[in-house]
Amino acid sequence: MSVSNFKRAIHRTGLGKKDREWSPAWVKRYAEFSLVGLEEKLSLSRESVIKLSWQLKDDGVAAWRRLQAVQTLGAYRDLILQTQDPELSEVIQTLARVASQENAFRVGSFARPTRSDPFVRTN
Repeated sequence: MSVSNFKRAIHRTGLGKKDREWSPAWVKRYAEFSLVGLEEKLSLSRESVIKLSWQLKDDGVAAWRRLQAVQTLGAYRDLILQTQDPELSEVIQTLARVASQENAFRVGSFARPTRSDPFVRTN
């Protein structure tokens, strides 16, 4: 039930190439965060997934990447642990909302400056 087992299982799914590459990395990061060996079965709890998300945020990881991490842990839960516990849909919905807000802010912050903008010097 290790990271390598998950990597093999994820390659049998219909996920795209990038997802197949990144998903094992998120599971590895969770294993390291949980202080569990990479070849050991990972134990998931809603609280530990949230703590990882907060740690990633503290490390400067964008919400869309934290969302991918939590979704990947949900896939690990489904494929390897073969259970529906812990329920992560609320965590995923919250991160999706935060990621959308971050994206809207980022896109808006790259708008072209106008002459009337007092903080932008135009020549």
